[in-house]
Amino acid sequence: MFIAAIMSAYNYHEDFNYSINYWKTITGLSKEELRKNEILFLNIINYKLHINIKIFEKWCEKIIELYPHGKKNKLFSIYLCIY
Repeated sequence: MFIAAIMSAYNYHEDFNYSINYWKTITGLSKEELRKNEILFLNIINYKLHINIKIFEKWCEKIIELYPHGKKNKLFSIYLCIY
């Protein structure tokens, strides 16, 4: 399911999308598994790939809390959430 989330996010965010063969190569999963998992993931989230800024900021705060250097280096913390 994690791979399906990454695939969906990448395809939503980027103009250039990798082919299913690329994802197959880097994940070691079959095309059928990838497609099935992506469809399942999209159905679970009701195809809502966009999140509002408040939710994004909330998750950024969680990442910064969990990352050991996040509190010490604000610039790097911002980088973690943007990229």
